[in-house]
Amino acid sequence: MPGLQLGGKAMVCVVESFGGSEFETRLATLGRSLDHVGNRIDDTRRFFEMTSVDSLKDIPESAGVYWIETAMPLDALRDAIHQATGKERKERKSLRGGTGFIQQIDNGLYVVYLGSDDNIRRRLGQHLFGKGSTGTGKLGVIINEDPFAGYTWRVSYTLVEDYVLRHALEEWWRQNIGWPPLCYR
Repeated sequence: MPGLQLGGKAMVCVVESFGGSEFETRLATLGRSLDHVGNRIDDTRRFFEMTSVDSLKDIPESAGVYWIETAMPLDALRDAIHQATGKERKERKSLRGGTGFIQQIDNGLYVVYLGSDDNIRRRLGQHLFGKGSTGTGKLGVIINEDPFAGYTWRVSYTLVEDYVLRHALEEWWRQNIGWPPLCYR
């Protein structure tokens, strides 16, 4: 029986219920639709510079996908996160295909993290300003304190209410645009 690979677990699908080729046609259509939406989102993202907790006021308390960018070099960022948290940041060492890891070019801004949540303002507060409990998984930076404050930080987002679609777009972006270096999942 044919199977689909989802989240690392094989799921057996009964293709006969779609008539075989109809199923493949629907999957191909879904893939093209995801490509179209993913490219459109990437082309139209608005950017918001982050300097303090007050910067979050421009970010809605809504569900969506978000990107965190900085000009802080990755090695300095890793070291500073380790100093701030006392922990080594878990990082992905290999990819499941796709375009590769995102690299910083000439000290410019680059996406270091991509995520999704049902409240992106709250989640960005956790990642960028240490909000939330100590048990909350987060980036481990406080961007208005040294050494992070010496670099530019910005975010962008797109609102997506549906949980499955948020994760599909997040994964699409990693596979088609690039894998942010501090994204483990």
